[in-house]
Order: sequence, then C-alpha cells, then structure tokens
Amino acid sequence: MPDLGKLAGLDLYVLRCLRTVAEERSVTRAAHKLGLSQPRLSLLLGRLRDMSGDPLFVRQAEGMIPTRFCLGILSSAAEFTEQLNFLMSGRGGDFDPANAIINFRVHASDFLNATVIARLCAVLRREAPGVRLVVRQFPPGELREALTRGDVDLALTPMDPSLASLECSNMPPIEHVCIVGAQHPAGHSEVGLESLAEMPHVALAPRSCEISSAVEKHLDGLLAAKGLGRRVVTETPTTMAMPAIVSQTDLAAIVPKALALTAAQDLPLQILSLPQELRMGAYSAVWHGRSDDEAAHRWLRTCLLNV
Repeated sequence: MPDLGKLAGLDLYVLRCLRTVAEERSVTRAAHKLGLSQPRLSLLLGRLRDMSGDPLFVRQAEGMIPTRFCLGILSSAAEFTEQLNFLMSGRGGDFDPANAIINFRVHASDFLNATVIARLCAVLRREAPGVRLVVRQFPPGELREALTRGDVDLALTPMDPSLASLECSNMPPIEHVCIVGAQHPAGHSEVGLESLAEMPHVALAPRSCEISSAVEKHLDGLLAAKGLGRRVVTETPTTMAMPAIVSQTDLAAIVPKALALTAAQDLPLQILSLPQELRMGAYSAVWHGRSDDEAAHRWLRTCLLNV
C-alpha cells in the first residue's frame, strides 16, 4: 500500500518534476523541459516509487498516466502552491489589482466567454494588467470536484444540486428566445408550449455547460406536465452553433436573446418570444468556501457582478 508519510520530505523541485512528467506524459519530454537528462529523471522517479510503494505512473497508449496516488500528491502540492501564491499576492489581506501578478481560473460556457468573460477581460486589462485569466470548461457532473480540487477558482454555471454545498452568488438572469429560420412557417412573434412540442429542435448535448441547458430542462419539465415532449433531432455542445444550424434547416432552438439578435444581423432568422415562465435563464457564480474570504477572489467576484 502506498505510504504518503514517507514522502513528507519532498521538496518543491521534486514535485515540479513529478508534475511535469504528468503534464508531458513522457519522461523524455519532461526531462527536456526540465533541463535534465532522461536517466537522471528516471532515477529520481525510481527513488520516489521506492519511497512511496506506488508505481506513480502507468504506461498506456497515450503515454505515462499518473496513478490515483500520484494525482493525490499533485493535487496537494497544487493547493499548497496556490496558498503560497495567495500570501505573496496579498490574497489574505488587501488586494491591489494594479500591481497584482496572479492567475485566475474560471469555468464558463462558450456564450459566457463571448459576453461576460469578454467584458471581464476588458476590466482586467484596464485595472489589473498583471492578472492572467484562464477559462476552462468542465461537464456539469465534474464541476464540483474541479472546484474542490482547485482546478478552477470560480464557475459561472446554472445551479445544480451537486453544487449545493459550495458558496454561490446569483448573477443577473439572461433572457432567452426561440429562433427559427426565416422561411419557417412559425410566423408569430411568440411561441407557445404546444408549438414548441410540435417543432423539431436542435438542443444542447446532455454534458453541455451552457446556461441555456437550464432553460431547456425547464421547458422539458413544463411539456412533460402536459403529457408532451420536445422532438430533438440534432444535438450540439454549444449554443453558439445553433443560429447557423437553424438558419439552414427547419429546426428551432432556445438561445440567449443577445446571441439571437447578433446572429440575426448576418443570418436569415426569425426571433420568437418564449412563454413568460421560460424567458429568463438563471445562473450563478460558484466557488469553494476556502476562497470566500480571500481579497483577490472577492475582487474578482465583484468585477463579474459589475460587468
């Protein structure tokens, strides 16, 4: 059984070597990146295996894959490094955005990347030029673990029961509409539940992280209560692709109104209002409790609410 206690004396350089092998999935590439010879890095890994009683990596077709034990070491090291960065960047006390040098990792959908994140980037460049923003995407079922592990600092996402134990702040809801092609026989400014059930749809894939997925789920629930259902004939992981698909087919789609208005400037689309109970797509900013009182995170959350 692996013995984590035997690794208590590991220094940051050894952890860096371990992380680099995990990232590169190759001892040869990792050694080159670290400026080491391959035999020296292999010898270091061998000593770590002997110390821990764990193979650390398993050789597979895609390369050197870290074991669960190895991932645990790297996760703990990443958390320690993050805490060290917090202290060195004033994250535990006052935060000076103009002089801060820090990374923020945010989970956001493609639509939010093109809207909220774009506006956030403008604020960062103006007020915090040393801040680096990394946007990542996780399937809904993996988001809680990503926040807990520290793989992402903050997530912009529809709320889900799996996130209930985390901290959150409601963001301004986003109005949604139904779009169809210009030649679609809908011919109305508003569409009802029965009409939505009759139309063929392009819908978001089940693992999509888009905000519109919450509106689609609500629609499905309302239809099910009436003994109806949507006829989904095409799935896509991103809302951003829907206007182009709809403009060339007889399909309907539920998208943010801002996206529909922008797309309709270049594509032959009709924009139909949804029933009142479906119009607003709610989402939240979600983060782990360990970041709740950190000055830098508070500043980031305030920026997001303002943009």
